[in-house]
Amino acid sequence: MAMTTPSQEPTFAVELYFDDDAEQAVKSLRAALYEAGVPPSPRLLDSRPHVSLVGAAASSPEPLIEAVEDFASRSPPLPVTIEAVAGFAGSGHILYLAPTPTRALLEHHAAFYATLEGRELAPSDHYRPGRWIPHCTLEMGIPPEALGRAFAVIREALQPIEGRFVEIGMVSPPPAQWVRLFPLSG
Repeated sequence: MAMTTPSQEPTFAVELYFDDDAEQAVKSLRAALYEAGVPPSPRLLDSRPHVSLVGAAASSPEPLIEAVEDFASRSPPLPVTIEAVAGFAGSGHILYLAPTPTRALLEHHAAFYATLEGRELAPSDHYRPGRWIPHCTLEMGIPPEALGRAFAVIREALQPIEGRFVEIGMVSPPPAQWVRLFPLSG
């Protein structure tokens, strides 16, 4: 894969989006956090619930747009189940929903990643097949004193979410703006 220098170029993200019912279920969980006094992150207030497939640096968005469009045209909607909540350690204090890592989901991710081969992109190592942790961020930057309450709220409120990924989109660096959005239609 052609490599560029990520620190000198913008990083774009490619994201899978849920069907309407699953998206609303995730939004309801976010609302439960805010009602319990967990402060919202400005970065997430307007973001659509999603699972990121890759973050990649590129001097131009065109190679990634082509990859996303190609992948969407040959990929059908993908079933997804969410039954777990987890967090990433470190200063980000990130609380997320963990989609069940089914063979279909992992193969879907690997197939997308393969579409990046030979394009002028520098994908983040965090998204390489075998390292990727599928997750839907509920909230980030949670104050340490609110972490326990946040986990408790979601553990109590979370009912299994059965849905499908129905769209794939590409967003620009923060503040995130959609670059392109495609239905999964394969």
